Amino acid sequence: LCFISGRYEFTNKGFDIYIRAMGKLNERIRKKGKRQDRQVFAFIFAPSAVRGPKISVIKNYLLLDKIMEVLEAAPGAHKDHHPNLQARLGEVQGSLRVDLDTMKSGFMRDGDKPHINLYDLAYANDEIIRACVAAGLGNAEGDPVKVLFYPTYLRPNDGLMNMSYYDVVSGMDIGIFPSRYEPFGYTPLEAGLKLNAAVSTDAAGFGRYLQEQVDLTGRGVKILHLGDEKGEKAVDELADFLELVYYAHHSKLEQYKDDSYRLMHLFDWKILIANYLKAYSLAAQRRFGKEGRIVELGLPPQGKERVMRGKTAIVETEKEKAVKKASRLAAAKKMKNRKKK
Repeated sequence: LCFISGRYEFTNKGFDIYIRAMGKLNERIRKKGKRQDRQVFAFIFAPSAVRGPKISVIKNYLLLDKIMEVLEAAPGAHKDHHPNLQARLGEVQGSLRVDLDTMKSGFMRDGDKPHINLYDLAYANDEIIRACVAAGLGNAEGDPVKVLFYPTYLRPNDGLMNMSYYDVVSGMDIGIFPSRYEPFGYTPLEAGLKLNAAVSTDAAGFGRYLQEQVDLTGRGVKILHLGDEKGEKAVDELADFLELVYYAHHSKLEQYKDDSYRLMHLFDWKILIANYLKAYSLAAQRRFGKEGRIVELGLPPQGKERVMRGKTAIVETEKEKAVKKASRLAAAKKMKNRKKK
């Protein structure tokens, strides 16, 4: 389960890189062959103008939920992982199988292939859908990569999944954010803290910072190199990484996810606060010169700067104290005169 999320800034947020990489991955797997019927589900969370969830998607979603509920309650139900419903039904026999096949016949087919967009859009000619089609991602039966475009904000009352963003991310495996410009970028950090392998770029503050701190070779966070404006290098790097994960043993993905979570602790406030304190200290020195000073408290080595109770404490010069005292006295005298009048 892969996902990308962010404002609908198609190029800036790297939706085109994500889609083209998924297209390459789809083509490579079709040529090499699937690994144990594995599917790749590529979610795209980008809020746009929608009319509402597709009726067919809602009905099928509710019916699938009901079938799974019956299967879970069945005597001797297997808790093993299954790639799809068909594989799960293959283990069911007798009258229960007949009943479930009857239920399954109620699934709606709205076209020859599943839709890319799960909501009806309030406009035509959508850029994300066009890009998916151009990349060969049409959700055909033989496609190992299936795309699901979720063009609204994830929230408990969105009408379809009805889950918050963080709840959805908790169920994913890889968060991919190939931004062309990002001062920092919290999305890969949030993904990592929710036990996802994370992908960013060397054009994002997040990616640049991690590259400076550790060697990311074989780690749970992948930093893409954008190269030219089209991002072809990033597309190839992302497709290579996803292909590696796809054909690896499932334990490798779990290893990436665990390692990603550990790497996110490099962004702990106890470490990053050192940069803020350094900036405050420089500002204090420039403002007060040698007469201003910062009071020092003990902090971890990464964040040892001069602070008082977590804030910079600037000691005023005698001249400044006198000016402030005179201002207070003048204000008090003025207020006293107003009361007399």
